Amino acid sequence: MKFVYSLMLWLGGIWCCGWTQEQIKPDRDSLLSELADARDTARAELLHRLVRYYWRNELDSVMHYAKELLWLSQALNYKRGIAHAYNAVSYVYERRADFPKAMETRMQALAAYESIKDKNGIAWCYHSLGNIYDYQAKYDLSLDYHFKALRLREELQDRKGILWSLNRIGDSYANQGKHLLSLEYRTKALKLAEELDVQEGICSAAIGVAMSYLNLADYAEAKRYALNALTIAQRIGDQRYADMALTTLGESEMQEGNYDQAMQYFIKGLAIRQERKMQNAVAESLERIGRTLFLQKKYDAALQYAQRALEVAEQVQARNEAKNAYKLLSDIYRSKSDYANALTYFEKFTALKDSLFSLETEKHIAELQLSLENERKDHEIEALQKDREAKMIVQRSLVLLAMLSLMIIVLIALSYRQKVKQNAKLSELNAMLTVAREKADKERQAAEEANAFKTELLGIAAHDLQNPLQSIMGFSMLMIEKLEGQAEVKFMAENITHAARRMLHIITDLLKTSALDSGTLMLNKRMINVNALLQTVISENMYAAERKLQKITVSLEPHLYAEMDSERMREVLENLISNAIKYSPKGTCITISSNRRSKTSETSPISRAEIQNNNLDTTILISIQDEGQGLTQDDMKKLFGKFQRLSARPTDGESSTGLGLSIVKKIVELHSGRVWAESEGKGKGSTFFIELPLIATESKVIA
Repeated sequence: MKFVYSLMLWLGGIWCCGWTQEQIKPDRDSLLSELADARDTARAELLHRLVRYYWRNELDSVMHYAKELLWLSQALNYKRGIAHAYNAVSYVYERRADFPKAMETRMQALAAYESIKDKNGIAWCYHSLGNIYDYQAKYDLSLDYHFKALRLREELQDRKGILWSLNRIGDSYANQGKHLLSLEYRTKALKLAEELDVQEGICSAAIGVAMSYLNLADYAEAKRYALNALTIAQRIGDQRYADMALTTLGESEMQEGNYDQAMQYFIKGLAIRQERKMQNAVAESLERIGRTLFLQKKYDAALQYAQRALEVAEQVQARNEAKNAYKLLSDIYRSKSDYANALTYFEKFTALKDSLFSLETEKHIAELQLSLENERKDHEIEALQKDREAKMIVQRSLVLLAMLSLMIIVLIALSYRQKVKQNAKLSELNAMLTVAREKADKERQAAEEANAFKTELLGIAAHDLQNPLQSIMGFSMLMIEKLEGQAEVKFMAENITHAARRMLHIITDLLKTSALDSGTLMLNKRMINVNALLQTVISENMYAAERKLQKITVSLEPHLYAEMDSERMREVLENLISNAIKYSPKGTCITISSNRRSKTSETSPISRAEIQNNNLDTTILISIQDEGQGLTQDDMKKLFGKFQRLSARPTDGESSTGLGLSIVKKIVELHSGRVWAESEGKGKGSTFFIELPLIATESKVIA
């Protein structure tokens, strides 16, 4: 995505800004007042401080005071002032995309800093040269200079400088299409900027990370980092970072097809670039606006912007922007059925593209030849140095050999002693590990026995409670029949019946859970017509749905048969359908469907061996969808656990034990199936799915 690479044209001036903004900005009025009376080097230093003051947003003022600083420093032979002046002048040319002048003045700044042995200044010159080569698509040279700057800054322990180098190295890798490597360096830069709390660094690195994600087509992450950078840029009042963030946001929105939003971002970025007189960047913005209009099929408006983009690009010799404008013009004319112009501009696009590639190849060959010549000279110098050092090596060799022998003996003795200690420690640790393992085994066994006892005790208690409750229900129902005319007593008897029925339901669930946990539940599997079973359970729940004015919609694919325990599977379907009714408001719709599903995936619990053994090529998928309260992320985690209370509540005073779904899950799994739920969130309803093996035969089917 060449557009993203061209964004890097905007970054160059930023990095030098990090160096020059280290100190607190002086007050402009006080500086101008002092400047009126200052002379010689004192005046030069004040001019340099004024340059720093205007550095961020007023390039004309930077150039004005930098030229005065250069003239005065040359007159005084003040080398530091000369270096600072050339640095500022080069910075302005670089920001205005006048790369030949930027290169010339940057080399003069480098020579000046080298003459005063200012390593920090040298590092920033390397950095700027890397930027300039990056603009000119000479990415190998760009990386070479940025790594030089990084090594020098690491030597100086200049963490802020390291931050800028990491970021620009990431940019250079991005321009070469190495986006994962680019993301790695930009992420390092962002982390370091956050550690140092450098707002400009955080902003710049966040934009870099956003562009990496944009190139990797992760548009959500790209927009997240770009919006964060835009917020910081607006807070610190830096239009450059704001422009880059806006452009990244525009490109992300365009890639996602949000053309109106993309257009807003591109237009805001264009206004900033025009104000800052960044002509190559202006050409780029015009081309992106034209491209967005083209995608919206507004061909006449797109044509105007494309022509303006080409005009500006040719004025400043921005060849990459010109290439993109040619391509856009070709696309527009082709869409307008003007094939002659479409072909003309496509040929220009191809020629310029090939020219850029050819120039890059020639430059790369020249660089390799230069590297080879330098390597040959280095070998000659190295040979001379080795010859001079040979005699000293011979003289010292015997002494070194004796010392080395002594050191080896000492190391062997120390190593042997250390090994003895380590072996003793290892034996001790092994003994401790054995004791710990035995203890853990005993505790695990005790826990398993306790759990089995708990399950057995729970089953016995539930079973013993079942008969008394049934008696209570019988007597209370008899009282209801006999107590005609005694409304108050009859009401109490009805409450007793309701409470006893609810308790019996809980006890029944406990008995099922106990049987499932102990493995004593036996399935009576037979060939079953799944749709017939579904229709039966739906009919049994129709009254409850009608009482809440709910509509049940049924869509059943015919001829679905499975081998199952019909009573147990009835309990599963009863639980899920009654839950859908119970947790849905009045007047809503519940949709129940069944259909065949393609061969199970690798993650399905129904194994391929089982499919082959049972002659299966598909499965049955049953879904129960409601318009109820939905499920939260926390609900999804504990959905099928025992005694779990979810965020949803019955809508008409119904009761729930918290055991139903755990029983459902175990019964379905005993049928070699699986059950799961899906929900878009709270208030958006939920859908429960059951997947079971399909038996492709209708013989001996029980409804």
